[in-house]
Amino acid sequence: MQNSMLIQKKKTVLKALQTDIKSAEVASRKPENQKDKVDKIKSRAQAEEPDVPQDAPISLPTPSMPKRIDPLKIVLILTTIGLLFLIGFLVYTSNLNTKKYFLRASEGALEVWKGTFSPAGKKRLVIMPGAEPPQEIKPVYSREEVYPLICEYYIEKADALIHVPAMPDFVGIKTNLNRALTFATTEDHRKAAQIRLNRIDRGILYYKADVAASRGTFTALEAAMGFLDQAAALDPDEIEAELIEKKKKSIRELLNDLKAN
Repeated sequence: MQNSMLIQKKKTVLKALQTDIKSAEVASRKPENQKDKVDKIKSRAQAEEPDVPQDAPISLPTPSMPKRIDPLKIVLILTTIGLLFLIGFLVYTSNLNTKKYFLRASEGALEVWKGTFSPAGKKRLVIMPGAEPPQEIKPVYSREEVYPLICEYYIEKADALIHVPAMPDFVGIKTNLNRALTFATTEDHRKAAQIRLNRIDRGILYYKADVAASRGTFTALEAAMGFLDQAAALDPDEIEAELIEKKKKSIRELLNDLKAN
């Protein structure tokens, strides 16, 4: 009995010793395993690094410096801007000056001046001898203020030539009326000038018709009829329209007589 107990104790002691030996072996292996892992990581990193010579210089990125603007370039830019502004201002003032009109009384005549395409230039537009200047001449006039004065002046001048005792100067009358039409800005002024022009043209056509009819030939009578047709197209009043029809009727009778003979 005692022997069996001793044998059992020996077995227990041997198992404890074996357990302690195994624990000591495991503890001694752990540092070696960690060291192996570190060595493997180092060798792998070295393998992946590029081959760089030991004496190769290390290049560092140089900091970018801000670009320096040339002062001459700045002066040129500012000068160009100033010139463009000056040119624009001159064009604006020159265009504005073309819309300005000026009146000037000179030796019994009234002169009308117009601004030119320049900041302060002007040129004489018309001179109207005998025209009465306004009581107070303003420094600047507009087109709407000046043109009616010119139009009325030429209409009055044409009327004066019509009522002369001798043979009227039809060329001078028509010249003045055409000038009046040039400066007519209202419908009333245009009608006034056109009515007078039509009246002059009808008078000339009546005269041509009478001269042609007095020749008595078939060709001349046909020409007289043509002159009267032109006169009828120039907006005559009722009295003149009746007169034209009477003359045309008499000429038709003469043409019929010539055809019958």
